[in-house]
Amino acid sequence: RYQGAGTSDGSRLRSQRIPEAMVDMAVADFNGDGQNEVAILTDHKLMMYKWGRDGKLTPLHEVTINRTNANFSMRAMDLNRDGAQDLVIATYDENDNRPYSYFYSFKGNRLKECSKRIPYFASVMKLPPSFAPVLVGQSWDSVNLFGRGVFVLHKSGDSYVLGQRIDLPEGANVFNCAWIPAGRGNKSDQLVMLTPDERLKVFQGSNNTLIHTTMERFSGSAAGMDHYKSMPGLGVDKNYQLPSRYYAPMRLIVADIGNTGENCLIINKPISTASQFFDRYRFFPQGEIHALFWDGVGLALKWKTRRIRGSVAQADLADVNNDGILDLVVGLNSSPSLGVGGRQCIITAYPLDVTRMDPNTPADMSDFEVTPNN
Repeated sequence: RYQGAGTSDGSRLRSQRIPEAMVDMAVADFNGDGQNEVAILTDHKLMMYKWGRDGKLTPLHEVTINRTNANFSMRAMDLNRDGAQDLVIATYDENDNRPYSYFYSFKGNRLKECSKRIPYFASVMKLPPSFAPVLVGQSWDSVNLFGRGVFVLHKSGDSYVLGQRIDLPEGANVFNCAWIPAGRGNKSDQLVMLTPDERLKVFQGSNNTLIHTTMERFSGSAAGMDHYKSMPGLGVDKNYQLPSRYYAPMRLIVADIGNTGENCLIINKPISTASQFFDRYRFFPQGEIHALFWDGVGLALKWKTRRIRGSVAQADLADVNNDGILDLVVGLNSSPSLGVGGRQCIITAYPLDVTRMDPNTPADMSDFEVTPNN
């Protein structure tokens, strides 16, 4: 638990402001030098930074992914098994939402495409039983946005093709699922899925039996696609029909922090009064990162951060400043309510040094509130 509000007590790290609005973020060793870098995705650009000793992000390189397609999601994975993480970036055409996914490497501190783009939504999942990262893809559907089925992507020459279909429940896609491995509290693996209305569903067993749905909403991403729903064979009159909007699910992080033998799900909980009344209001003025665990009945709160001022764009779990201590890294966009002119992004990080925790610290209820339907 972090009592401090500033960076002077070591409870939080904070970068300078970057004059770009963040779509996604990833922290990993992208150039193979044994130290982590920070990748920031904006609407059309990919930018690579290194956290300096002065606490500021030093720019290393940037590229424009596609000037006509909008960036939607980014995940990290070592595609060619060379010890350096690569980036899997899903984009979409803003006219009809047709996807194109790009693959980038950062060897030699230069961002370059390491495979041909593919006409699928691509992402990374950690599949049971090994829970090793696997590259997955999904086709586009003009009616439902996502095609039926999520598939493993296989390398074919200098590109990727769809392979074996993954057993997932209805409504699952390449972005909204994560598995929680079996532990002391849950005897079997559980699948967590973020629904389009941003509630969490928990499935268990070989038949993907639904056992729990949260009342609270999570994720709160601002990156979304306008999607016109229509009946098969019928067109869409965009003059009269309002589009629905599908927002990119934030990364569902599953981790055993402190090596307790129990995995928890780390996810953002956006906090906004305006979003309760306006579905398309996504400039959340503040948020909290929650760690949830299965208590035998449902997903319960294990711990959370204090209120984070700003609109959370993404969270990751990595040693962002390369000091040997794992960090909870949070990418923020400035909210209009904070009085900032143009949208800007900031990286803030919380060192997860469990050796410094005091088990006798009383619970802080000063910023606690119950919002079961938001």
